[in-house]
Amino acid sequence: MYRSLHGEPPPAYLLGIGGLSFELGAALSPAAQTNLAATTRFARALLQGTPAAIAASAAASARMPD
Repeated sequence: MYRSLHGEPPPAYLLGIGGLSFELGAALSPAAQTNLAATTRFARALLQGTPAAIAASAAASARMPD
C-alpha cells in the first residue's frame, strides 16, 4: 500500500543487542559492552544517513561477538 501511495519506501532496520546475563544490579559484561558499542556505531552511521557508512557499520556489526 505504501508504494501505491508514496513510491519506494525508505529502508528499515531492526537493531538487536545480545544479552548474556540479566541479574538485577549487575554491570554489563565485556561482551555486552562490545555489543552495545557496535550497535551505537551502527545507529550513529544510520542517523548520519550516508549509505557507505551504514553498509560499513552493518558489516562490522555482523561480526560482533555474542
